[in-house]
Amino acid sequence: MSHPIVRVQIENSIYDRLVSTSVEYAVISFPYTINRMDLRDPISRITNIAKGKISEKLFIHFCHVNDIPIQTKKCQTPYFEPDKRDFILGREAWDIKNNFIKHDTPSSKISGLFGFTCIDTLPGRLGPMG
Repeated sequence: MSHPIVRVQIENSIYDRLVSTSVEYAVISFPYTINRMDLRDPISRITNIAKGKISEKLFIHFCHVNDIPIQTKKCQTPYFEPDKRDFILGREAWDIKNNFIKHDTPSSKISGLFGFTCIDTLPGRLGPMG
């Protein structure tokens, strides 16, 4: 089974804004976030929270630019509560997962942090939305 890779170009100013708001969220929500990876270093935990938010924001931006009718308002939770879903498409709730690969060896032509996003559907259909 082959899965297409979608490459997204985004203006630097938009990307910088998305990263900035994601880092702010990560710092504020850090004390309330479950440490699933058992990381002891607070900076590593904050970095992981920020990477998750960056992936969400990039995906949402991509959907808006490409007129993909996702709903996010019903999925938003305060920073001190766990989120259960990231967006709704049709009557299905979805959760965004991400993997970041860091290239900083001389053998790679491009160095930096690259994110790969995977989208998982949550079990079951949504009940009445309102």
